[in-house]
Amino acid sequence: MALATTLLHPSALPATIAFSARWPLGDREPAADLSGARITLLNGDADAMAPLVDVERTVREAASRGADVSSHVRPGGHGLDARDLDAARARIRTH
Repeated sequence: MALATTLLHPSALPATIAFSARWPLGDREPAADLSGARITLLNGDADAMAPLVDVERTVREAASRGADVSSHVRPGGHGLDARDLDAARARIRTH
């Protein structure tokens, strides 16, 4: 939900860290201008619920609209582990 909000209404939620997130908009398009938005995606490379094709689409769509996008893909499936938390902490510290 947070990722969709940032993609559709970046002024309402300009930064999102999304764990195991997939493309959230279905057929809808993100806002035309995402400059100023910061999106961090943390995913497993074998996540059947959030396949890498969705992660790649999110990165491509957001970056092409000016968002600062960071994607970290770790070995494993759907879920959250210490590597994800470390990457999230690092992203927060840099902004």
